Amino acid sequence: MADVAVAFETWFAIQQFLFREARLLDEDRYDDWHLLVAQDIHYGMPAQRSRYKREQRRHAVDTDHFDDDFGSLRLRVERLKRPGVPSMDPPPRTCRIVSNVEVEPTATAGEYRVHSTVQLTRNRLYDEDEILTARRVDLLRGDGNGGFRLARREIHTTQNVIRMRNLNCLL
Repeated sequence: MADVAVAFETWFAIQQFLFREARLLDEDRYDDWHLLVAQDIHYGMPAQRSRYKREQRRHAVDTDHFDDDFGSLRLRVERLKRPGVPSMDPPPRTCRIVSNVEVEPTATAGEYRVHSTVQLTRNRLYDEDEILTARRVDLLRGDGNGGFRLARREIHTTQNVIRMRNLNCLL
């Protein structure tokens, strides 16, 4: 269904959902963010390694950086909120930039496949600048109240080796 366009209003509402989600995470409002997540969420970031063009597959998945469901995301949120976690104290300053938002309807009414790019910039202390850039494929589902719930997210980083000190972040 990739060739079927969605209404401008739907595209705009989904884009606003993604922008709000990024702001909630930047403001460390993890409980509010978790309210945007569907109960049957699959939230993953497969690790990839580059292959030469002559090889069968361009990117082979070796393992996952993380592969979360609703419960494990709840644990991640609780850990991020906990005071005294060394990698989060002092808290880093983060900025997520979401762009290149494309929305496709799926075969299920009220569900949309959403492609986007995201850049996370994180700074902590004086000189700990970190940047992570990724492409995302999301499945957003209407929540019945005019909003959406994140039902699936697959994150593909552009980096082969992630140089962040930790992945105490949500993309």
